[in-house]
Amino acid sequence: MNTKPAKTLLVAALLATAAFSPALLPETHANPRVSIGANIGLSLPNGAISVHVGNERYHYHEGRYFKKTPRGYVSVKAPRGAAIRKLPRGYAKVVIGGHTYYRYGTVYYVKRADRYIVVDEPEIVVVEKESSAPAVAADATPAVTPYSVWVDGERELVMKNGQFFRKSPQGLIWVALPVGATAKELPADSVPTWYQEIEYFEKNGVYFKKTPDGYQVILPPWEAS
Repeated sequence: MNTKPAKTLLVAALLATAAFSPALLPETHANPRVSIGANIGLSLPNGAISVHVGNERYHYHEGRYFKKTPRGYVSVKAPRGAAIRKLPRGYAKVVIGGHTYYRYGTVYYVKRADRYIVVDEPEIVVVEKESSAPAVAADATPAVTPYSVWVDGERELVMKNGQFFRKSPQGLIWVALPVGATAKELPADSVPTWYQEIEYFEKNGVYFKKTPDGYQVILPPWEAS
């Protein structure tokens, strides 16, 4: 009796089963996958720490938060209430409505004892006199020359230490991050940052991307993906 066809069919069936069986990554995997909505082949950064918010568990590393899914890890919005011991590099210390916040990208923290807690973006509008010095982190260098970006090519906003303001007769009025605003040049001391093989530029937690019209203010690239 010729058993060769049967063996061939058995091998093909085993290969097909292996090809379509989902491979779940264990929590202790040395190099787990990271996804931004879908698997993209990155790795959870070395040194990432666990952060708990209620019953939810996240992983944190240098300003980014990750959450485990059945197929790996995904980058997520900073969860309100998350507590970390050390702020990421490039943060800015700002005073809004008489309260001190620590801003990194679009995430705001307040200090409680020896922790920094993620909070909602403050909604209070603050007027800052042009002659007053902006609040900055203790280890940051105050900006010497204000840097301007333009909204729709008409409205000018001033960037000072990672925050944006619009000019008014009373002084500078704080505004939220103006995503889409552009400038002809990058702010001084901007740092090139690569993400998914695309070059971005970062200054005080604000990210820029080069476009035909100049340098555009964007969300952190992992949040925009």
